[in-house]
Amino acid sequence: MTRRHDLVTDFVRECAEISSRFEEIALFELLALLAVTLAPVRPSARARERLLAAISGSSARFAPFLGRLSNLFDLRIARVEEIMAKVTDPASWEPGPLQGLTLMHFEGGPRCAAADVGLVRLAPGFSLPPHRHRSRETAMILQGGYREDTGRVYLPGDVHEMTQGTVHSYRVLDDRPCLLALVLFVGVEFLGE
Repeated sequence: MTRRHDLVTDFVRECAEISSRFEEIALFELLALLAVTLAPVRPSARARERLLAAISGSSARFAPFLGRLSNLFDLRIARVEEIMAKVTDPASWEPGPLQGLTLMHFEGGPRCAAADVGLVRLAPGFSLPPHRHRSRETAMILQGGYREDTGRVYLPGDVHEMTQGTVHSYRVLDDRPCLLALVLFVGVEFLGE
């Protein structure tokens, strides 16, 4: 009798867990449906500014990118978190080869051993002149964005892959600085205008 009682008790417990999971899924679906049926409400300028001020000085704003950055740089997430915590420290940055471009170099993992790895910060409205890629480059936009000469706009979360021989130029959007994560093999050659 005890064995049968245990089986029934286990069955009831599992049914309750399944029922609870179905309720959770139904609630999630209901909230998702609610989100798409409600008209979007634009936050007030003051609310937007408060939100941007709250996250602008924090490396937590890059949390959604940590896994992808870990893969791009071939580093553990803990190391990527350390790097991203330095973004707001002016001492972490050095002037780049062009006015309006600053760099933060660091060592990538084994897959990036032969590459220049780091972060690039570009001033709003900065234009990178036409240049040819001597080898592969991968850039991931973390903040701001830019418009490539093809007209394509790259925004946070976008990955821009260039292969050897790619020629292009771009201009940073005017609203805020652009921050890129970059893995560059060999380098680029700037072309005459």
